[in-house]
Amino acid sequence: MNHHVTRALCVLCLVSVSAIAGPLEPPQGPVRSTMKPLDALEPRIALNDLMGDEGATVLVTAPGQYYLRGDLVGEPGKHGIRIVAGGDVRIDLNGFSLTGVPGSLNGIDMTRPAGAGASSLRVRCADGSCRSTISGWGGDGVRTENVIYCECTHLAVDNNRGNGITHLHGESIIHRDIATRSNDGHGVCVVTPPDLAPTQRVDHNWVGQKSRNNGRAGLHVTASKKGYDHYQARSDLSRNGEGGIVIVEDATLPDGLGVSQIALNDVSCSANTGDGVLISIPCASPTTITFEEVRCVDNTGDGLEIDAYGTAMPHFGSACAIRDCHFSSNGENGVRSENPLHTESTVCSENALYGARVSGGDESTQMLCGMTTHLISNGGGGALCGPGRFAGVALSVSDYGGPGIEVRGGCLLLTDSSVTNNQAQGVLVDGTLNVVSSNFRRNRGSGGECINGQCVMEDAVSEFNGTEPETDAGFLFTDVSSVIMRRCVARENAGDGVRASSGVGPIRWMSPEMLSARNTRNGISLSNCAGAVLERCVTSGNTGIGMFLDASCTDGRIERCTSTNDGGGGIWVTGAGHLVLGCQATENAQGAFFFGADVIAAPQITGQQIVSNRNADANIVY
Repeated sequence: MNHHVTRALCVLCLVSVSAIAGPLEPPQGPVRSTMKPLDALEPRIALNDLMGDEGATVLVTAPGQYYLRGDLVGEPGKHGIRIVAGGDVRIDLNGFSLTGVPGSLNGIDMTRPAGAGASSLRVRCADGSCRSTISGWGGDGVRTENVIYCECTHLAVDNNRGNGITHLHGESIIHRDIATRSNDGHGVCVVTPPDLAPTQRVDHNWVGQKSRNNGRAGLHVTASKKGYDHYQARSDLSRNGEGGIVIVEDATLPDGLGVSQIALNDVSCSANTGDGVLISIPCASPTTITFEEVRCVDNTGDGLEIDAYGTAMPHFGSACAIRDCHFSSNGENGVRSENPLHTESTVCSENALYGARVSGGDESTQMLCGMTTHLISNGGGGALCGPGRFAGVALSVSDYGGPGIEVRGGCLLLTDSSVTNNQAQGVLVDGTLNVVSSNFRRNRGSGGECINGQCVMEDAVSEFNGTEPETDAGFLFTDVSSVIMRRCVARENAGDGVRASSGVGPIRWMSPEMLSARNTRNGISLSNCAGAVLERCVTSGNTGIGMFLDASCTDGRIERCTSTNDGGGGIWVTGAGHLVLGCQATENAQGAFFFGADVIAAPQITGQQIVSNRNADANIVY
């Protein structure tokens, strides 16, 4: 009995499950979606089917999605597509073209109606394998005004009589894969809103922009002083009539947060009439600028110009970081900046004027830090700096028409750098010069020259410099207040190996362990030095005197120094109050030592007397 009941219950369960699951065999025919298409949710409207008015071939009066289903040709005196709706408008040009005729107005024109809320415009070619073309219009290809958000994608905007694209007073702009070419005005022209709230910002993104052969700038931005973020990547803005990229702040507006961030990555701005990139901002703007893999070549102006204006000190809290960039063969400077710069792995070469020209507001402002940067074959010089504080690490500076590095007021710190083959001085500093582990070779002027400041050098080498022995030297110091040279080498220079003189006051001099050899005049020549200290210095093979302290030098100490084979004499000290101890002079053509009457010198002994000598401070002649 129980066995039959159990079997019946199992059969009932199987029937119930089958009823719940439905039939196991699918119906005949193709599989169809059970969802509605997007056009059913928000139908797209064919622009070709819309009417126009006296001002437009096609008039859009409501937000929504629109598309072209064929080419559209404009009419004289009319816009191609005029949008008078607020809200969100999306246009898919669908691979077709929007072509103007002589006397036509803008290709696409949208102005947010008065009193309307937030509005946005998206213009694209949905087929990303090609660009839709907007060309031949009597005004701009695309023009928006007071449209909060604008996005343009996969468009070619060419040969328009105005700008390729104009955005007036939009807060957020995105361009992706946009080509603006051969327009009479700017490729793209942007004016940011002048009346943003203090907390609002303007955000622009340009990716894959190609802006070439336009009559004015490739991209021109006039920014308000309320905060502006500009990001540009994988773009080419070349062969334009008024520069590649121009970003300026509107000087007529009241101060605000200012231009805040400008970032360029993988951008080429070349062969433009004018500057490759021009950024003009007020001195007081707290601006951060970053360039990475930017190439500015063959422009008639500067490769990069950062211009500061206003009465405040330049750019408190501002900086420009340049990394892996190339500024070459420009008609003026490779880089010209009134903004502090930090360069790394960057080349400035074959520019008509200077590789880098950087100036600050006063001598105390940190204006330039260059690392692994190459300044090569520029017409005016490698770097012209000042006033301000400048630093170079692992620089290569060579083959210039003028000085390798010139600083006009301020300070230069040079470390692990090479300055060679320049047509004037290797380094010329009117101010303070600090050099560590650097070399100056084959410059036509002096290797390193410092005027009107102080100098500290350590492990510096100056070789084969100079063409005028009367004026040039390996190291030349004029009217400086103090010099310290540790373990430095001056060798085979035309003129003195080291020369120091002052007409404004005595020089405090210290040179431990210095070598000066085979120079065409004196090895070391000092004038108007008070309390000079020369310790363990060596001169050898110089045409003139090995070490010469003239009568204007006083109270010095020359200790444990050596002069060998110097043609004009070994160690000559003529001023008063000097102390000469433990020095050696050998095989000098015009005598070993010459001391003035007021010089205190240890006894002189000959080489034969060394064995019996008991005076460690004796000066030795042999």
